[in-house]
Amino acid sequence: MKDIYKIFNEVDIDVEQFEEMEVTAFDKKLLKKQVKSKITRAKKSRSGFAALALAAVFVASTFIGLSFTSMGENIPFVRGFLNKL
Repeated sequence: MKDIYKIFNEVDIDVEQFEEMEVTAFDKKLLKKQVKSKITRAKKSRSGFAALALAAVFVASTFIGLSFTSMGENIPFVRGFLNKL
């Protein structure tokens, strides 16, 4: 979605076409609330963080398995590497 200010800048309005009218403070607050509710912000996803954490655990367990072979024999996917060495 485009930035709301960029959208407003693209709109051509003839200022002479509109009349000024008095607006109460309550109406101003209500209008501001409605405009703010229409503006949505992109939510950050946490799936990238979870994938990074999973990759870090995988790499750390592989290094432990290759460094300390007695401990590495207990990790199933590292046991295959150690048997081939």
